[in-house]
Amino acid sequence: MENFHFDTDGFQDSRQRLEENINEIGGFGLCEVLRTALTNAGFQTEDVFPEDYGWAFEGNIKEIKYFCSASIDPVDEDEQSKFGHFGNLNIERSRYWTSCWDVTRWKQTI
Repeated sequence: MENFHFDTDGFQDSRQRLEENINEIGGFGLCEVLRTALTNAGFQTEDVFPEDYGWAFEGNIKEIKYFCSASIDPVDEDEQSKFGHFGNLNIERSRYWTSCWDVTRWKQTI
């Protein structure tokens, strides 16, 4: 899994969008920017949806399904930041099986 953290004042979601997330966490805007860029580059992507820790979407790259998630959270008063929000972006192989080969490799590890 790749995990990227950064300070930002960008990618702010509207109040209405935040209320669509069970924990009112931002990140839809960041996911949508990444999803759109990947789609424009020729990758297959699905719609962005809310997760309990932010927002996410899935996409296929060379027959491998990836799960991409993002959150944008206000910086706590005790944290040092040049900007007012903390961004988090995660990209990992999908939590769902993408092939029989993936199932076989998983079974061999347990």
